[in-house]
Amino acid sequence: MLTRTLIPSALAVAVGCFAVSVDLHNDEVQAVVLVLLVGGFILGAIWPGGAWRWALILGLSILIGDNGAPRLGLARGPAQPFNWGTLIALIPAFIGTYVGVGVRKMISESVASV
Repeated sequence: MLTRTLIPSALAVAVGCFAVSVDLHNDEVQAVVLVLLVGGFILGAIWPGGAWRWALILGLSILIGDNGAPRLGLARGPAQPFNWGTLIALIPAFIGTYVGVGVRKMISESVASV
């Protein structure tokens, strides 16, 4: 139970927090997308059973961090209106996670056929 849900969830939250930190310190989105893709890929490849969970945690962390950090005084500038546009972060999170699942499946099938 611990290795199937708690550890990957904690890692997804950690990667999400890192992605939020990258987002708050950059004006461009490419770095955040790269963090979400790579983090999702690793989580999906190692724990494919809950891939949708890891992708949701990663993508929603941007929504929560981008909208919550200014209100908590963790970001520069005044708090902006709630930004639903950050939900677009779910796209690279799901892509990275499910590419990781696919790569794991291809590797396990190629090893099984040998």
